[in-house]
Amino acid sequence: MEHSYSRPGEYTVTLVVIDPLGFVDICNRTVTIPDLTPPVADAGEDLFVWERSWATLDGRGSSDNGRIVNYTWVIDGKIFYGPTVRYYFERPGRYTAILTVRDEAGFEDRSTLNITVRDRTPPKIHLTYPRKVRIGEIIVLDASDSSDNVGIVNYTWYLAGTGVVYGRTEVTYIPSKAGRYFFTLDITDAEGNWNSTTVFVDVYDDKPPEGAFTISPRPRPLKETYLEEWKLSQMYGVPPDLLGAVLINVTYRFETVNLRDDSGISTVTWCFGDGTMAGGEVVYHNYTTAGYHHVVLLATDLWGNSKRWEFTLLALPSYNITVVEIPPPPPDESEPAPTQNLTVPEPQNTTSAAAGERGPSAPGWIWPALSMLIIALFILEVLSLLLRSLKKRGGKDKKLIMLVVSLLFTLPSLHMGSVLLPAQADTNTTRGSYPAEDGGDPSRLFQYRGMWMDGYDIVNISEVRKVVEFARDHHINCLTPLINSKSSGWNKV
Repeated sequence: MEHSYSRPGEYTVTLVVIDPLGFVDICNRTVTIPDLTPPVADAGEDLFVWERSWATLDGRGSSDNGRIVNYTWVIDGKIFYGPTVRYYFERPGRYTAILTVRDEAGFEDRSTLNITVRDRTPPKIHLTYPRKVRIGEIIVLDASDSSDNVGIVNYTWYLAGTGVVYGRTEVTYIPSKAGRYFFTLDITDAEGNWNSTTVFVDVYDDKPPEGAFTISPRPRPLKETYLEEWKLSQMYGVPPDLLGAVLINVTYRFETVNLRDDSGISTVTWCFGDGTMAGGEVVYHNYTTAGYHHVVLLATDLWGNSKRWEFTLLALPSYNITVVEIPPPPPDESEPAPTQNLTVPEPQNTTSAAAGERGPSAPGWIWPALSMLIIALFILEVLSLLLRSLKKRGGKDKKLIMLVVSLLFTLPSLHMGSVLLPAQADTNTTRGSYPAEDGGDPSRLFQYRGMWMDGYDIVNISEVRKVVEFARDHHINCLTPLINSKSSGWNKV
């Protein structure tokens, strides 16, 4: 008979023989069945794992008709033993694990396992860019030094909300206005991991605001007022930045015109030169005191750049002043107090009118002195003649001679009266019909101080007299701008 063994090994075969008479005989034989079938190695299904993680490799699915006595794994050049192995995959990539099994008969078989280690590390962004630029300068953003363990496949730029750029490691942008600009970069690697960063660049404005200003009503030039610029400059100087004359107690509108800036206007400040300030592009102001006022307009943008305008305004009580009212002095108990108005008309100089301009006048004492000198010479000549005549006549007619001499010495006194009185009258007329007592009456001079010097510390009556005399000599119709102005002009006076 025949028998087939499915598994190798040693088997005992027993033969039992029985004859017809019932006798039995037993015979045992050992049969060795050799292993002629190799094992079947099975490393398992292919694996997908993340980088920096553990994976278990299982070879227990391997089979043999006998018994497998050895499992050998080779992973990334490293050898491990056993039906199962745990391995730590540090880097992404594709790995192959080889399992070799051997049975008792020495037969071997191999199985290969493919392991894909997936990347989960995002790209590293290295972006260079300027932190601050001026308006109009080119902003360069460079990400060419960025890196990834499996490789970068795409760059996506979002440029300050104005557009999107793909696939470029470097982009440029030109800002047209000042401000803070934001830029975003997205980077994607081959595994689909992505990284993103957002940066900002400050675009600053280094230019001051531009524009102009207006004043309404328009300040008048000096030639349109009662003041003459050459007289004003002789008294205490005219500022080179004098814009014009305005009236006190009149409201003026101060307004900027076409005020603009690349980054925007932050503040607008007006300093009116009289201790007051105002803010805004349109303000209103009225001056309450006469004199020079230095005005400053300061416009500042959002970056601190400032534009400064400076000019001077001359505040006057009126554009055309010809009469200054002087209150009467306190009544004197000895006589009634007269009521007078001090009128200061424009000087009329007939001699200079013919020439078209007013020339300098000689002091009042010159003409009387010249007259006296001529009379003295005449008297000496007459006396000389009389003495020669008397000598020839032997001393006769002495009474007649004495009478003539008396008349000669009387003539100078008469001449002085005829010269000085008209000169004094002419002086009063030329100086604007000032009352004669104005120059010597202290109460009247202090009234001048009270009207024309309000707020100015002048306590010396001689200084007041100098001011009045200066006004008379220069034919000044109104002392108000001169006296109210806190300038160095008084030192000149």
